[in-house]
Amino acid sequence: MATQQQFALRPASKLTKSTNSQFTEINDLPLSMSIRYYIVFAFSLLPFHIVDEDGYNKDGYDEAGYDKAGYNKDGYNKDGYNKQGYDRYGYDKDGFNKRGYNEEGYNKNGFNKRGYDKNGLDENGYNRDGYNKAGYNNKGYNRNGYNGRGYNEEGYDADGYNTQGYNENGYDREGLHINGYDENGYDENGYNKRGYDVDGYNRRGYDREGYDRDGYDEDGYDGDGYDDYGYDRDGYDMAGYDREGYDIYGYDENGYDREGYDEHGYNRRGYNRAGHNGAGHNGAGHNRAGHNRRAPEPEDETTEIEELQCKVCMTNRIKIACDPCFHTCICISCSKQIENKCPICRQPALRLVKIFL
Repeated sequence: MATQQQFALRPASKLTKSTNSQFTEINDLPLSMSIRYYIVFAFSLLPFHIVDEDGYNKDGYDEAGYDKAGYNKDGYNKDGYNKQGYDRYGYDKDGFNKRGYNEEGYNKNGFNKRGYDKNGLDENGYNRDGYNKAGYNNKGYNRNGYNGRGYNEEGYDADGYNTQGYNENGYDREGLHINGYDENGYDENGYNKRGYDVDGYNRRGYDREGYDRDGYDEDGYDGDGYDDYGYDRDGYDMAGYDREGYDIYGYDENGYDREGYDEHGYNRRGYNRAGHNGAGHNGAGHNRAGHNRRAPEPEDETTEIEELQCKVCMTNRIKIACDPCFHTCICISCSKQIENKCPICRQPALRLVKIFL
C-alpha cells in the first residue's frame, strides 16, 4: 500500500518514474493503473485510519484506545488497573499495594508494619506497652501490678491482704490472727486462750475469783459475802440484822424481840408480859401488896435516835466507823459513797469497820 509520503501532487502527465527514480510517468501507465494510484493517494490523505472488521486499527487499538484485552497503550484498563491489578498509584481494587498495605499503612487484617491496629493494639489485643483495652498485660496485671480481682503477683491486694483476708503477718482486717487471736492474744470476741477478756472477765462475766464487774459472784454476793442490798447468804446485814431488823437471836437493834420485849422479858416501858415492871408494879402502879407508886415517865428517845443516825443521809442507823480516826458516823449504804474519806474530819479512811451499837 502506498503511503502519503510516496505520493506528490503533480499533474498526471508529469508523474514519471525513470530507471534512476522510484516514479514513472503516469501517462506511460495503463488507464486502470493510473486510476488506482489516484484512489490510493486520495485515501492516504484522509484524517481517519482504516480499521478492521472488529474495530481495531493496524496497531490493535479501538477508537477509545484499548486493545482486545482491554488495556491502553500505558497498560491500564478502563477501570484504571494494569494487568497485575494495580492502579497508577500502585493500589489494587481493595486499596492495598503490592506489599499488602493501604494508603493509611494498614494491611488487610488491619495492622500496620509494626503489627498494631488503628487502636494501637496488636493481634493479641495488647498495645505497645503490653496492655490490653482493659488495662491488663498478658499476665493479667494492670500498670499498678494488680489483676482483675485486685491482687498482685504475690497474692495481696492494695491494702496488703491476701485472698483469705490475711496480711503477710497473718492478721485479718480486724486484727485477728489466722490462728484466731490478735497480736495481743485475744480472739474476735475479745477473749484470750484462757477465756478472759482484757479486763480479766470470762464469757460469763466473772473474773478469776468468781466475781462480776460489779463485784458480785454468780449467787449475787460480793467479796464480803453480802448482796446488793447488804445482806449475807443467811439474810443478815453487816450489823447482823435481817431485812426486818432482827438479829440471829430475834432482837432488833434496840434489844427488843418481835413482840417488843427485851432479853429480860420487859418492853420499852419496862413491863413484862404479865404487866409488871422490875419493881413489881403493874400498869396501874400497884404492886402485889396493893401499893402504888408514880409510874415512870417514858424516856425521851429523840436525843438517842439523833446520835445513832447516819451523818450523811440522816436517816439510816450508824453501822460503820472510819479507821484510823474511828468516827462512828455512817450507815452501810453511805459507806459506799464517801470515797474513802471520813465525812466528819475528812481524813483518809484506810478501811471501814463494822460496828454494833
